[in-house]
Amino acid sequence: MKASDYIALFLKAQGVTHVFELVGGMITQLIDSMQDSVISVHHEQAAAFAAEGFARMTGIPGVAMATSGPGATNLLTGLVVATLILRQRIYYGQVNPIRDSRIRQIDFQETDIVSMAKPITKSALRIGNSKELPSALYNAFLLAQSGRPGPVLLDIPFDVQKADIPIEYPSRLVVSHGNVQTLGACCLA
Repeated sequence: MKASDYIALFLKAQGVTHVFELVGGMITQLIDSMQDSVISVHHEQAAAFAAEGFARMTGIPGVAMATSGPGATNLLTGLVVATLILRQRIYYGQVNPIRDSRIRQIDFQETDIVSMAKPITKSALRIGNSKELPSALYNAFLLAQSGRPGPVLLDIPFDVQKADIPIEYPSRLVVSHGNVQTLGACCLA
């Protein structure tokens, strides 16, 4: 299964019915996989606040996506607000990683959003390869909802989004008063 399809199924299994985003090149795989649940907005900051509203109204973590560089940095105000008002949200999207350690950054699209988001989130994590994705998604949802609720940022590079993963269907997580329960695999129905 393509990783972006797995992400779409994972979100569906968690009860996420709406994913807020502003279209950008580095999230096209995700948008294509989530076409039934994607809500396009006019600015990434609006996506962050829409995810906040979704979480507030449903009790389910809100999800916002942004493309790399300025798109990702435009989510930061929403991350700060989510931290201050204790809302659980998950954020996705980013460029392919720079594989040459001598290069810090090629241009503004390679902005290190993980370093920028760490001080204002419960967790900010870059997914290195598709094998890390399933556990990173589960951990992000658990962390966002457990203890003091708060935002989590997952930087999922474009090459990871389109990679194959050896998992078919995610399980539904239920977090209630700090207790976690897994409810088996979801289906496409």
